[in-house]
Amino acid sequence: MLKDVLSRAEAERMVAMAETMGIDRGGGATSGADEADRENGAVSWVLHRELADQLFERIAPHLPKSIAVHSPGMPAPVSTGEPWVREIAGAPAGIYALHGLNARSRIYRYEAETDDAFSPHFDETWPGSDLDQQPGCAPALKFDEWRYSRDADGAWAWSDGDRLSHLTVLLYLSDGFTGGETLLHLGPHDVEGELLAAAVAEASARTTAVSPIAGSVLLFPQSLKLSRRGIMQSPTAILHEGLPSKGPAAKYVLRTVRRRHSNH
Repeated sequence: MLKDVLSRAEAERMVAMAETMGIDRGGGATSGADEADRENGAVSWVLHRELADQLFERIAPHLPKSIAVHSPGMPAPVSTGEPWVREIAGAPAGIYALHGLNARSRIYRYEAETDDAFSPHFDETWPGSDLDQQPGCAPALKFDEWRYSRDADGAWAWSDGDRLSHLTVLLYLSDGFTGGETLLHLGPHDVEGELLAAAVAEASARTTAVSPIAGSVLLFPQSLKLSRRGIMQSPTAILHEGLPSKGPAAKYVLRTVRRRHSNH
């Protein structure tokens, strides 16, 4: 948890921009899986490069510089410094170097005194989008710029030097309400997606409730399963949920991911 990543004025400007773009309560702003898990409004926002870089510069000093991924029963790859080590069966092993933030973000609005919530789930690694910003031209969207496959039976369709996300970056844009916590069900969990309810019951005695503070950032590990049958859930992935705002204000939160270059 990092505090004061944004000033309150900056957080308020991001909320105002999201409202200007238009927050959708239908499926247009979400994927199918996301829509099944949540009851709240959302707008997708591809951050322009300067904004994404500025946010990254503020959190980067507090992040591990590399991640060492290995399969069960195999030693972790060796890296300089003190990498964060993750065991992920079926994912490409190797060293992942810190690169930046995914410009592809989403702002959620939880209306006050409603049932708006996000059910328990694991965040998956996110495909990356970006803006092609050429001098004298309007920015053009480069959608799903990262190349890894989402096919349940597919292999990892990417090349060395492509990017992969390992951490969710949850940027709280408002406070002044009761409730609205991000509830972390601490693991480790070695479960498949369809067993989320069992995982919640197993972890019921090990939960941490994070109360939103405007301008603060919560970071936690993602799953790399991506619905593939050949990849097991990482023991370090964190099951979590977003609780409703009990009022008087709405809860706004931006979600993006930290991305890594692969070198495997």
